[in-house]
Amino acid sequence: MKRILAVLILLFALPAFAVNYNEFDINDVNSIHKATRAYQQEFYNKRGSQEAVNDYLEFLVFYQKAVAYQSSQITFDYKSHNNSFEQQAQIYSNDFFDKGMIVQFDEGEFFLVKSNHYLYNEFASYLTEDWQELLKFETYFDKRIISDTKYIIPKYELKRIIAFYKNFNKKYPDFICKDSIKQKITVYQADLKHYPNVIY
Repeated sequence: MKRILAVLILLFALPAFAVNYNEFDINDVNSIHKATRAYQQEFYNKRGSQEAVNDYLEFLVFYQKAVAYQSSQITFDYKSHNNSFEQQAQIYSNDFFDKGMIVQFDEGEFFLVKSNHYLYNEFASYLTEDWQELLKFETYFDKRIISDTKYIIPKYELKRIIAFYKNFNKKYPDFICKDSIKQKITVYQADLKHYPNVIY
């Protein structure tokens, strides 16, 4: 009886209805979209739960792999001389946004990268308040990635980014990925120290 009780306690302690992201093939350009829909279906009635956060972290691991693979497989051409490279990248980004990716143009080449807007739009409402605030702020970074020229971030923007992450750490001291936030602060502070010799 004690053994049965112990097994039941263990079963209830395990995460329920977590999505198995290994079921989604990163060879499929729609795999991110499919995994997103599976997540939303599983956590529709468990929004804001710790389980939803934990599963989102598992999704991010899959997401990074899928984006990296698709970027290595897909070739983009510069189709129109009437558009700038930035405009062409935006056109491509519109095509891939619902697949969870946007297109960056850098050093004469187009390639796929993650979309912070996609993460915010699709996942924020399922997560806790701290994640919602973080994802909303980081949509800002999507605006800066489409550029062929070396882009030097304005100093005031760099200070604003640092201030956000510092305030975020103070506001949410128990944030599950606080070490990642601390690392971002360290990196941006180093960039500020070497400003303006910082290229993004």
